Formats: sequence, C-alpha cells, structure tokens
Amino acid sequence: MFSLFKKKYFDYTNLKKIPKNNYEFDKKEYLKNLEISFNEFKKKKFFNKRNLSYPNIAYYLRKEKKKIDFYDIGANDLDNYFHLKKKFQKKIRYFFYDQEVKSIIIENFSKKNGLKNIYVLKKNFNKIDKLKKNNLAIFFLGSVIQYLKDHKKFLKKIIYLKPKRIMICGNIFYRNKIPSKKILMKQLNMKPQIYYQFFYNIEDFVEFFEKNNYLLVLKEKNFSDKNLNLSNIKSHFDEIDRYNLIFEKKND
Repeated sequence: MFSLFKKKYFDYTNLKKIPKNNYEFDKKEYLKNLEISFNEFKKKKFFNKRNLSYPNIAYYLRKEKKKIDFYDIGANDLDNYFHLKKKFQKKIRYFFYDQEVKSIIIENFSKKNGLKNIYVLKKNFNKIDKLKKNNLAIFFLGSVIQYLKDHKKFLKKIIYLKPKRIMICGNIFYRNKIPSKKILMKQLNMKPQIYYQFFYNIEDFVEFFEKNNYLLVLKEKNFSDKNLNLSNIKSHFDEIDRYNLIFEKKND
C-alpha cells in the first residue's frame, strides 16, 4: 500500500534523443559539495558512502594484492577517490574523467589541497598511452552510461585499452520480449527539473561485451537509491531493475 504513494521516478517519452543540456551545471553548488566531501575526508573517520553509486566498491576490491589503477569515468566528483583512499592509501592510483568544466575544477582543487595519486584525464583519454601491465586496471562507470548518445561507441574506446575489469554500476537494465536495445525515458524524481536517460536491454549489453572479449562475472542489484520506484512501468517488462555489472577480460 505504501508503494502507491512513493514518488514516480520514470515515465515514457516520445523523444528519440537525449536533449542538449540535459543536465544543468551549478558551479557554486559543485564547489560547495566538493568542500563538504573533502572536509569529511580529512577527519580521522571512515568516509561517508551515502553518495556513491556503488557503496561496496572498497569491499569488492579488498582482496586485491596488486596496485590498482582506478579509472573513474563520468566521476562527477571525488567521492570515490576519498572513499578508496581511506581504505587503500598508496595502493590506489585514481584517474578522474568527466566533462571539461568539471575536470578543470578537479585539477585545480587537487593541486590546491595537495591530493596525492590523482590524475585528471582530458578529452578522449589523451593522457592514457597504455595501461601499466603490473597494475590492476579497473574502469568504473557509476551511473553514467544512461546519459550517453552512443554508449557502445564510448565503451569501445575503453575496451581498446584492454583493462582487466570494466564495472558498470547503478544503471537500469531490462529484459523484454520486444527486441529493443535501449529505451529513452523521462526522469521525474528531481522535479521541477526533468531529465532524460536510457534504459538498456541487458541481453544486448552482455552480448556486446562478449563479442569484445569480456565476460560478465558479476550481476547484482544496486541499492544505492533506496527510494527507487519503478512500479508504474514494471509490468511492461519481463525484468527491470537497477544493477551493477562487472565484466572481466578473457585471457588472450
């Protein structure tokens, strides 16, 4: 009964493409949130995981013996960096990749505050020549691919670099009798702003990775948003939910 009164998250749209300026960027608010996270990080206590798209990331990596090169694609902020540095200290090299306006802010913020082992990547990954062979290279895409016009074209740029693992976390995937590969939806939970994002057919998504020499090694539900409500559209699909998918490269 309670679910009937929960906020509606998504609905259908007649649009075929994500509109330009789908997300507004508030520089003042962005800097304010960076400072809040940084001040929390400086305290001698565990960094709060409330804003992470994959809150269990440190637990997932806890048994790794190699040094980790963590590529945070569509990172938005430094919350993953702060969280991982609390757990792994010098074992992590962190790479930030996002829109240019955010990259410039993060680069200046990192230098100003003396943050170590953080590297800001520019457009088209032009700071990546090749991945360090002795390190575990992980590309992490936390709740980001749903805003891409062509997710496969973008993912191929990552696959070309041959990282050991690619983590796709906090995205909505569906299984359906209708053979659609993706569906554009309206995002309503942040009204009065209305945003747009893609839902992806999980079978097509996994098949794409298999064709590119990557196997799905973990599929689990993502509970980072406890208020997620799909009740108004759930009956239209055989299966639909927010998932974490982890792919691992096959041995050559």
